[in-house]
Amino acid sequence: MDDKQLREFSNVHLGKEIYALFGAIELFVRHRIDLKDPLNLCAKTLFLEGIILHTRCLIEFFYFEQSAVSRRKDDVRAADFFADPSIWEQLRPKKPEHFVEFNKRASKEIVHLTHARTETAEIAARWDLYSTTRDLIEILQLFVDRADVRKLDSRVKNDLVSIRRRIEPILEQSSGHRNFK
Repeated sequence: MDDKQLREFSNVHLGKEIYALFGAIELFVRHRIDLKDPLNLCAKTLFLEGIILHTRCLIEFFYFEQSAVSRRKDDVRAADFFADPSIWEQLRPKKPEHFVEFNKRASKEIVHLTHARTETAEIAARWDLYSTTRDLIEILQLFVDRADVRKLDSRVKNDLVSIRRRIEPILEQSSGHRNFK
């Protein structure tokens, strides 16, 4: 993709991932649902799965190496938004261990039908949404602050400011908990 295509992509697709993730977090937290009603339980599950899927997508966007064998030709990664892709790999923080665990669980419990679904559900039902979201916000901020302005649409950076205003109170309220309160 050339710079113009990346700018358009970032505004439409990267922006959509970011909004979808933080929108799902707000819905998950703010909508107190009677979980005895199967339809309400389904809605709460969909919010949670939305959080997990969009988080997984952004973790891959930020942390899959440019040279990764699993990268497809049409995959877009954070490093694509830098004049030299190695700049992002040097700038970004080391991948948090809970991101690794998060992606494994997402693959086994949400994305793929596996035998591990029943095993994992019994062993560890709660996701570490708090730490994952907190770290993802910081990585997003670093990315929008340092990406090449010719490649990243400025609206993505501006939108992150308003998203942070809405999400920070949720994170403050949830501090010290693995899951959101």
